[in-house]
Amino acid sequence: MHNFKLLQLINTSLLILLLSLVCSCRSTENMTENTTENTKEAYPKSQSIEVNSTYPSRKLMSVQLYPLENPLAPPYLELGSNQQLELRFDDLQGGYENYAFRLVHCDAQWIKSDLPSNNYIQGFPDMTIENAEQSFNTFISYTHYWTSFPNDMMEILLSGNYKIEVFHLDDEETILCEERFVVYEQLVRFAPQVKDATIIADKRYRQEIDFELFPFSYDMPRPYEDLDIVILQNHRWDNAIRDLPPIYMKGDRLVYDHDEENNFDGLNEYRFLDMKDLRYWSINMRGITEIDGDWHGYMLLEEPRSYDVYRTLPDLNGNYLIKNDLFDHNLESQYITTHFRLKMEYPFSGARICVVGKAFGYECTDENSLTFNALKKEYEGSILVKQGYYNYMYGIQRDNETTDIRSLEGSHFETSNEYTIIAYYADPNGYDRVIGILFTDNNR
Repeated sequence: MHNFKLLQLINTSLLILLLSLVCSCRSTENMTENTTENTKEAYPKSQSIEVNSTYPSRKLMSVQLYPLENPLAPPYLELGSNQQLELRFDDLQGGYENYAFRLVHCDAQWIKSDLPSNNYIQGFPDMTIENAEQSFNTFISYTHYWTSFPNDMMEILLSGNYKIEVFHLDDEETILCEERFVVYEQLVRFAPQVKDATIIADKRYRQEIDFELFPFSYDMPRPYEDLDIVILQNHRWDNAIRDLPPIYMKGDRLVYDHDEENNFDGLNEYRFLDMKDLRYWSINMRGITEIDGDWHGYMLLEEPRSYDVYRTLPDLNGNYLIKNDLFDHNLESQYITTHFRLKMEYPFSGARICVVGKAFGYECTDENSLTFNALKKEYEGSILVKQGYYNYMYGIQRDNETTDIRSLEGSHFETSNEYTIIAYYADPNGYDRVIGILFTDNNR
């Protein structure tokens, strides 16, 4: 009887101890969850962009292609000139890798042409990227790569659309990143006029690009069949106007004076993100801080500008600049997880909201999209960017349609925009030849 009572007492003590341990574990688990949740809300961790590649875990970022030593200029080359383009990018994996690039000739629709590479390249069609240097004094380490072309070993022979493709020598079929550029000849002339839209209903919201085209050193026997005109707004290809036919011929001039087919939304001046100096922040930011070995930049809550009146603001027309006011731009600039917030009462059904611009792209992806927070009534998200100055706007994308910027940012005929007119001609040698290009804007 004594032994039975002792055994019963031991069992009761063990049960109490077990219950105590379970409660303690649950309490600790809940506390950990709450702490983690609060930490995530206050200090979201840095995001990096994974490149779709079979070569493991390459993270190529801040990819730039521009005329040598002119990072804000668009990538266009005049055939036969001494101009060069410069390609730069960062590998967030670090170390030194065997990267290479190749040039691919394309037609006017950016589809790879049927020309063999020795028809449009004299020398090597692909080359290794030999310039590489490790970052220093940065929280996120990276290796910076750069190269320039054409050069003595790679000369471009034909005008047209080109892509530069970056790949790893261990996996030449996987494209890690690509950029577009245009090689042109000036064989025709343009007489442009950029104005507000002719159609009354669009007059205060859209911009019209009229022009005349006339040859001065190029024979075009079939201009209506073989000539293709493309118009770009701020060097964007996603909303380009294509296949624009002439209205009529006036002597040797082709007249493109449409009422609607050559119109763009004026949109708005771009918003800006200024992180050139991490000691200070611009008026649209609420702080830049270091948390657990990562830099974070926090934007103030922004609002849509759908119905705002037009305001003159200087911008880069969607461009961006890698810039560090204190140290080396390319090797000592920090990567900063930047948190965006857009006020919105209700979410958009069946659509994505994203940050758009040259640095972020003009399509909504997992990297630049925002998520609706029902409690705060705002869209929010974070994007990892390299220290510098960025232009951006907010856009809506439904299904596979072109991103709608006008609905969130408004549209004004006064907005300052750059326009590029490119003339392609179906050359008898079997490629789309760029016979002329014009850069203009609505302020000239």
